[in-house]
Amino acid sequence: MGSIGQWVLGGVISILAIIALFFAAHAKDAAIHYTGLLIFVACVLFVMYQIKSAFDSQEGGGGH
Repeated sequence: MGSIGQWVLGGVISILAIIALFFAAHAKDAAIHYTGLLIFVACVLFVMYQIKSAFDSQEGGGGH
């Protein structure tokens, strides 16, 4: 995926994370609350992975 595509995907995932937090905050039962939190955590981890892979690709993909 190109550089622009990664930015767009990161933005969409970030918006999904905010929506998930909104649903978790306004949930009437525990299942929706914890599902919203789980989706938020998964989105944050995905964005962190995107950041890591972007830095790794700039380094040339090599290890330490």
